[in-house]
Amino acid sequence: MGLLAFWSFASRGLGAIRILLVGRLSPEDADIFNAAFVLPDNIIAVFILGSIGLAFLPHIIELHERESGSGKASDLAKEKEAQYITYTSLILSSFIGITSIIAFIYADNLLRLMNPSLADNLIQIGKWETYISITRVLLFAPLIFAIKTIFGSFLNARRKFAVYATDGVITNLGSLLGLTVLYSYFGLVGAVSGVVIGFVISALAFAVDAFRHGLRWNFGTFEGLGLYLTKTLQLYLPRLLIIPAIRVAETMVTLTAQSADGEITILKTALDLQGIPLALITVAAVVFLPDITAIYVKSGFGSELKQLLKKYIRWGSLFSIAGFIGVTAGSPVIFWILNYIGFVQPGDFFSFSENIRMIVICTGITSITLVFQTMVEFYNRVYVAIKNAGIPLLSSLVGNGAGIVLTVYLAQEMGAALATALGFSVNAILQSIIVVYLLPIAKKQVDK
Repeated sequence: MGLLAFWSFASRGLGAIRILLVGRLSPEDADIFNAAFVLPDNIIAVFILGSIGLAFLPHIIELHERESGSGKASDLAKEKEAQYITYTSLILSSFIGITSIIAFIYADNLLRLMNPSLADNLIQIGKWETYISITRVLLFAPLIFAIKTIFGSFLNARRKFAVYATDGVITNLGSLLGLTVLYSYFGLVGAVSGVVIGFVISALAFAVDAFRHGLRWNFGTFEGLGLYLTKTLQLYLPRLLIIPAIRVAETMVTLTAQSADGEITILKTALDLQGIPLALITVAAVVFLPDITAIYVKSGFGSELKQLLKKYIRWGSLFSIAGFIGVTAGSPVIFWILNYIGFVQPGDFFSFSENIRMIVICTGITSITLVFQTMVEFYNRVYVAIKNAGIPLLSSLVGNGAGIVLTVYLAQEMGAALATALGFSVNAILQSIIVVYLLPIAKKQVDK
C-alpha cells in the first residue's frame, strides 16, 4: 500500500506538470487537446474501466480460491484459470477493437453530432481537421487499455501491485513527452501521440509482469467454463451503464461548450486538481477489492467484511477532508506563483485572469465532493465482491441523469464549465447516498 501511494503521488506530480504544459497552449489548442479525449475516454470508461476488470477479477479470484489446495493453487486450478482468462480476453478485446475501429472510421460524423456548435467554431478557425486527426490517434488507446486491464486484473487477483504502482508514472511520462518534444515537431498530433506511446509502454510492462507471475494462455476447456463466461457477461453488461461521474462531467463540458474559448480546459483542470487527493483513495480501492472479495468468498457477508469496509471508509474520509482543504486553499496560490515567476507567457491559457478565477471556483465546487467520491469508490467494490451490479447501476443512472439535466439547464445561464462543475457535484453526492443506504438490501439478497 505504501509503495502504491508513493508512486501514485509521483504520478499526480507528473500529472500536475501535464496540467501546466497544457496551460501554456493557446485557449483554442488547449480546448481542442482536452476535447479530443472525450470519445476515446468514453469508450474506455464505458466498455473497459468500469466494466472489464470488475466483471473479470471476481471470477479469477473465485477460481483461484476454490480450486486451491493447502493454500497453493493446484495444477488443475491454474489450468482452469488460464482457460477462463484466455477466452474472456479474446472475446472482450475483440469487442473493444471493433468498437474503436468503428469510432475511427466515423470520427468526423460522431464529433459533429456530439457538439455542432463546437464543430462550426473549429471549422471557422481552421482547426476542425486537427481535432479529427488527434481524436483518431487517441482511438488506438482503448484497445491498448483493454489489454492492459486484463493483465492488470490478473495481477490484482494475485495482489501483485508493483506495475500498478508505476502505471500512472509511465503514462504521464508519455503525455509529457508528447506535450514537449513531439509537440514541438508535430503540433497537437505529436502531443496526443505521446499519450498513446505511454499507454503502449505501460501495457507491455503489465504483460511482462503478468506472465512473470504465472499468467498463461490455454485454449482448452473445462466443465463449467461456459457458465463462468456467462456470469462474466452478466456482470459486464449492466456495468456498461455504470459511468464514473468524472467521465460524465468531462463529456458534458465538451458537449455544452459553444466554442473553443477555454471552458473545456477550465473544467478539465479543476477536475484534475481535485483528483490529486483522490489518487490515494483510488490506490486504496485497488488493494481493497481483492481483499474484500477473498473475505467474501471464504466467510460471506459477515463481521470481517464489515470491519474492513469501515476501516477503509474512516481513513479515506479523513484523507478526503484534508485533500479538500489543501486543494481549495492551494490552487489559487499555485497559479499566483506561476504568474509571478514568469512561467506563463502572454497568450497562454493560464495568462488570462478570468480563466484562473474560474478554475479556482470550479476546483472548490468539485473538491467538496471528495468524501462522497470516496464512499462510491469503496462501496462499489463491495458490490463487485458480492456480484451485485443492480445497485451501482441504479446509483449511476440516477446520479448521472441528475448531473446531465442540471448541466444542460444551467449551461446557457452560467457557462459550460461552472454548470458542469455543479452537475458533477450533485452527481457524486446522489451516487454516494444510493450505494451507502441500499447496501443492507444487497445483504438481504445475499443472505437468501
